[in-house]
Amino acid sequence: MGRPRLSVDFAIVLRMRDMDNLGWSRMAEAYREITGQYISRDTIKRRYLETKRRIKDSLEAPTNESVS
Repeated sequence: MGRPRLSVDFAIVLRMRDMDNLGWSRMAEAYREITGQYISRDTIKRRYLETKRRIKDSLEAPTNESVS
């Protein structure tokens, strides 16, 4: 059985990458300093990419409005 999925604060992850332009290793280091929770650069990269994909998918999802 694998390790439990690490939950992250997505607002922090998105801000560090999109606004502060940090690389994966620096993001992981800054995240550890901010939250006190250990996270690897690979995990932070995965969580960032998952979040961006979810945002993209939600923006592209069709609305329930019907045109008459």
